[in-house]
Amino acid sequence: MAQKAPFPEKLICADLDYYINYKLNKKGVGLEIFAPEAFKEYARCTTPEQIHAVCEDYRATATLDLAMDTADSAGRRSSARSW
Repeated sequence: MAQKAPFPEKLICADLDYYINYKLNKKGVGLEIFAPEAFKEYARCTTPEQIHAVCEDYRATATLDLAMDTADSAGRRSSARSW
């Protein structure tokens, strides 16, 4: 999802119904945990615009977020010890 746009968006949006079914159908749990109305709402909200926003969030993790986290932690030591 962090690859340059529009590559992941094109792949995911090729079949949004398949994508949301695959993402929500967790191994050992299945789709039975969702009320039919809830599942329909997830499917309704799975739009090309929503997929693009998710991909942009992944892209930010590898670029903007990393730079901000690095700057934020500069000069500070973690309280966790590495053994």
